This record gives sequence, structure tokens and C-alpha cells, in this order.
Amino acid sequence: MTKQPTIFMLGAGSMGGAVATAIRRSGIDAQNVHVMNSRPESTERAAKEYDLTPADSLEDAVREADIIILGIKPYQLAAQLPKLAEHLSADTLVVSLAAGATIDTLREHLGGHEKIIRTMPNTPVAVGSGVVAVMPADAVTDEETATVEELFSASADVVRVPEDKVHQVIGAAGSAPAFMFYVAEAMIDEGVMQGLTRDQAAEMVIATMAGSAKLLQEQGLSPAEARYRVSSPGGTTVRGVAALEEAGVRVGLAKAMRAAADWSRHMEEG
Repeated sequence: MTKQPTIFMLGAGSMGGAVATAIRRSGIDAQNVHVMNSRPESTERAAKEYDLTPADSLEDAVREADIIILGIKPYQLAAQLPKLAEHLSADTLVVSLAAGATIDTLREHLGGHEKIIRTMPNTPVAVGSGVVAVMPADAVTDEETATVEELFSASADVVRVPEDKVHQVIGAAGSAPAFMFYVAEAMIDEGVMQGLTRDQAAEMVIATMAGSAKLLQEQGLSPAEARYRVSSPGGTTVRGVAALEEAGVRVGLAKAMRAAADWSRHMEEG
């Protein structure tokens, strides 16, 4: 981006903080990223933790911003967004991180403001290895969307999708880190059951999970192809995979993704 935008982050909790880290990693200077939390002490703490500039005034921060990032909780939107609407320029991009809040809902709370981009980041964005789904409203131009995508691109794979695919994104990326953690936890526990120390089991399982993902990314293999390559006929791996199938792990993961997507739909319906 040729000129750094001025960014206002309303709310920098766990997800907002992860996004703040991503924005700073993209090269945006600290003086161009203002933050405000619900209390002054929380604002100062977030500014210090994520190397941002504390906002002194909501009104001034909104007026001066080219991009506003909504890091507040979904239940806070109805109360907080009308306060922003009073000071919004028609060209200001409003980027939402809130699960369950549709573009139409955001537009309504913002008094009809049209320049809205809904996003769905996952928490590995904080360590530079996340996924962010980007869903622009019809009034947002490709250039404007690309500007927002660039804020995330140093920390995530950025995927532009239509808003009606947001529920599928929840299962495949938004909630998926928790599913990965669950698998890692189960494997570590079993390693301990078989005689490894917890530190040994954790080191091996976590490193293997990270290495397996890197192998898929760098070699361009499908998961099935990669699995076939390490599955010798009659060997230990094929027996282990057969046990996973017998236990219904594939079905269980599918159910987890579907449950997350279904609850996302429920949240939107109110």
C-alpha cells in the first residue's frame, strides 16, 4: 500500500488483539493504529501490549480513521455502533470481526453506512499463521477490499468469499483451531498413557502436527496423497488409520464442523 491508512480499533481483546498484531506485522506504524477499549486503563494496557496508540476520544478517532476495525463482542454492537454512525464519513471502511453479525445488521446499526467488510479471522493470526475470510458488502470496491486484505496478508491466508459461505468458514477455519487442539490433546494424553512423559509427548505431537501442515503447504499434496505416501502395506500406519475409521473420527470431525456452522446460523437468526 502506497500510503498508510489511519486505523481505529474499537476493542482489542483476544481476537482484536490478534488482529492488531497482524496489522502491525503488515508494516503499519503504531501512530497510525489507534485503539479504544471499554475502560481507559484497558485501553492503555492494550496499546502497550500490542504497540498501538491509545485513542483519547471516540469521536475524533472515528472522524480521522480511514478504516475502523470492530473488535467488540457481538452483543455490544447495538449499543456501540450508533455512536460511531454519528461521526462516520461515507468513505470510511468499517471492518467487523464479530461472529454472527451480518452485513445487513451492521448496516442497520450504522445508520445505513454502506462501506462494510465482514471478516472471519482465526486465532493463529496472532502468530502469523492464520486464516481470514473476507466478505465485502456490494458497495465496497475491489481496491478497498484489497487494502483490508493487505492488512492481514503478512499473518494469514486471506480468502475472499461471499457472505452466504460464512457458516462453512466457521467449521473449516474459524472454530477449527479448537478442533486441532482437541486432537493434539487426545494424542498427548495417549502418549502419556503409553509411557512417555507429558513434555515428551507434547513436544512430539505438536511438532508433528506443525510439520505435517507445513508438508502439505509446501509440497502441494492433498491430505490423501500425503497419507498414502507414509502408509506401507500391512504397516503400523495403515493399522492406526483403520482404528481411526473404526472409531468414527472422520464422522466426529464432520459433526464438529457441522455443529459449529449450525450454531453460526443460529446466532445470525438471533
